[in-house]
Amino acid sequence: MILINVDVNATHRDYQDVSERGEVLVYSSFYTFQGEGPFAGSPAFFIRLAGCNIGLKQDCRWCDTAFGLAGGKPWGLAQFQEKLELHRRVPLIVVTGGEPLLQWRTMREIIRACDQYPQVWQFETNGLLLRDDALDFIKAYNVAIVMSPKVPHSWESYRPLPWFFKRHDPALARKLSLKYVVEESDTSPYYDVPSEAHTAALAGFRVYVSGMTVYKRAPVPGEIPNVWDGTLIDRAATARNYKHAARLALAGGFHVSYQSHLFGAVE
Repeated sequence: MILINVDVNATHRDYQDVSERGEVLVYSSFYTFQGEGPFAGSPAFFIRLAGCNIGLKQDCRWCDTAFGLAGGKPWGLAQFQEKLELHRRVPLIVVTGGEPLLQWRTMREIIRACDQYPQVWQFETNGLLLRDDALDFIKAYNVAIVMSPKVPHSWESYRPLPWFFKRHDPALARKLSLKYVVEESDTSPYYDVPSEAHTAALAGFRVYVSGMTVYKRAPVPGEIPNVWDGTLIDRAATARNYKHAARLALAGGFHVSYQSHLFGAVE
């Protein structure tokens, strides 16, 4: 599998200057529909924050996303309010990356200041920086989180799930879900979902299983990836992964989630 759009492993120190100004680094923004997870099919305005704490992609070799830290542009409250007003009729704001929780403290204050807007804020995170303050915040505000755990490249399996996935908390389970990316090779660390996924599901959290999309090459700048382009995506390998995800979801009683935006060939 080829590595695409590899960047650096960002840390909180990389955002110190912008956070002191009440700004965040944004790599790109665009209007499309959400292709995955609990809001799949919903029109959405995406705000892709710059940088990722596993930006070298050693733990997520399938990741096709460009989120380069050096390409980030500072946005303050005024820019967010302008975009929310422009997309007031859009039901969903997706804050993704990279890893958006690297800039959580500033994003939290921006969401507070934009509480008059009706949109749901959905954060997409690898979960490594998810802490109690974020959990308390999402229960109080119109915010949801989709956490996609990764297998560290030096490990053979996933890290243990945080405590909150192991106990019954209906208020949190309505706002927080899990998504596991899988591939059908039985030598891959992503061949199966961990047993703790069943623990989370039994506690009331929604668990998704998503087949890995396999690329033949890196998209060129400005190219919108789509599954119909056989020069870009290995459709046979991707189809095997999608089928494998369906089997795992059926066997475990989980939800299945595909990258449906790749079928629509929009952003």
